[in-house]
Order: sequence, then C-alpha cells, then structure tokens
Amino acid sequence: MKTPILGVRRCRGKGGFTLIELMITGGLLAGVGLIFIFGSNFMLRSFANTMAINSSHLEAKSGVQQMLHTLHNGVSPTQLVDVTGSGSTRTVVPVASTQSAARGLAVQTVVGGPFPVAASAVAGATVISVLVNSQSGYIPVANDLIIIPTHGVEKYIESVGAYADAKYPINIRDSNGLSALEAISTATVTGSNPTHGIVLAYFTRPTVFLADNGELRQFDVGYVGAGSATTPRLTGNGRLITGGLAKTDPADSAKPFKPFNTPTLNATGSPEATRISAVNIATDDASVSNLGFAATNMFINSKIPTRMQFASRPTIRLSGSESN
Repeated sequence: MKTPILGVRRCRGKGGFTLIELMITGGLLAGVGLIFIFGSNFMLRSFANTMAINSSHLEAKSGVQQMLHTLHNGVSPTQLVDVTGSGSTRTVVPVASTQSAARGLAVQTVVGGPFPVAASAVAGATVISVLVNSQSGYIPVANDLIIIPTHGVEKYIESVGAYADAKYPINIRDSNGLSALEAISTATVTGSNPTHGIVLAYFTRPTVFLADNGELRQFDVGYVGAGSATTPRLTGNGRLITGGLAKTDPADSAKPFKPFNTPTLNATGSPEATRISAVNIATDDASVSNLGFAATNMFINSKIPTRMQFASRPTIRLSGSESN
C-alpha cells in the first residue's frame, strides 16, 4: 500500500473535468453538429428546389413571350395543325375542325415589304411587277403569298421572273388572273396632269409552333412540288422556344401533349380563331435536376389576340386544295 509523500497534499485542479463531464460535453457537441449539418442540408435542398422551380417557370414564360411576339405580328388567322412523318419529310397537316386541340399552331408572318407595285395590272393579269430593294434581304420565291391590302389581292406565287431594274415580275397562281375588283392602277389623274399613286405589296410565309417530345419549337414551312400539287413541310430542326414541356396530356398519359386550341369567347359560342389563339402550356422536365429536384409542374393558360390581320387565306395550303 502506497502512502502519500510526507508534506504533499493531493487535490484536483480547478480547471479539470471528470470523464463523465467530458462524455456529456462531447455528446452535446456532436448533437449540435448533427443539427447544423442536417439544417444546412435542408436549407440547401430547399434553395435548389426553389431554383429548379424558378428556372422552369422562367423558361416557359420566356417561350410564351417569344411566341406572343410572333403571333401579335401575324397577319392571318391562326390555324391548328399537326405533323406527320419524320426527319426531312415531316408534313404539316391542318387538323379537322372537330378537334378542339392540336400539337401545332400556324400563322402567316410578313417576310418582305412593304414594296411598291411597279406597274398597273388589269383584270385578268397573271403577273404583278413589284419594286424590291436589293438591300432588304428579301427575295420572293414560289409559294410565298403576295398581299396587296388596298386592292384585296391575296395570291400564292407560282414563279418569279428575273430581277431587272430593281423589279421582280411575280407570276401568281391563278389561271383566271386578277378579278375586276383586284385590278391595280398605279396612275391616278388630277386635273389634266397624271400623277402616280403608291400601291404597296407585302409577302408572307407561314411559321409553325410545334410541341414535340417535351419541347416547343418554331419552324418555317417550305413547299415541295410544283404548281398547286405542293406539300407543306417543316424546314430544318426549328428554333427552340422552350424546353420542359409535358410530353403527354396531363389528363391522359396515352395521348400526346396538345397545348394549342381555339377558344370560344363570343356570345354565339362559335370559335374565335380569326382573332384569338389559346395556349395551354404544362411544364414537367424530368431531365433537369438540381440535387434530385426536377422542374415542377406549371400551367400557363393564355389567350393571345392578333393585332394586325390583312390575310384571310388558310395559313397552311394543302396539295391541290385551291387553284391560287
């Protein structure tokens, strides 16, 4: 048995801890650390979720704004369309009037003009001469639509003659030529002195918005074939307007997503396709993930009015559907 050294007193220091105290302190620190870690992870995931939602909503709204701009600048009634085929042979097909919704929406947009008509064209004429500024960047081509609002002229182009003296002779697709009401006179008489009035022509082409495989794209439409036996087809891969669209109908997963329809707004209950287009966009992008969060669902229901409309012909012309 050991005995304490004479004159030495054993005592515990004032700053020391017992083993139990150290264990309790360590446990508390561990608990606080775990709370901090889980809290930080929760806040980070909440932030990531919010960012994923905002990103999805912002992209969809941006796409709607681009589409809104194009439809406001459209000059024809909008037309519900679908697309058949694949690759370079995707054909644009107007949907039946009995269908209430469609994958695509077509509208005529101005691609050239206004340009002055260079010469008078009498009733029965099949050629309209138009002054086209070479610096405008526009070259008229077959199947474009030439519109002269002041004279009610709205004809598809059959062919275009050689450019000379800043003029393009436009051969219209109408075997009967201009009607008496459509005849163009660029000269007016004031007293005994003839003066020339300015008659303006516009050129338009159809553009199509198409919901395809979770994306909304804008396509130009080109026509394949000759004469009235032409087929309207999408050109290229189109321009991406927005991603993250639902791929199937939110109400029926067996059906493709169809965001476009013609609203019924007037008192008689008839469709308002001539003035208003309806867009219902649902976003659901499982491929966009931020810490495991996909972009959540969002629905945009928008009624878009047309602002400037001076074309009345169908936006998409079927093969042999009309002679002019």
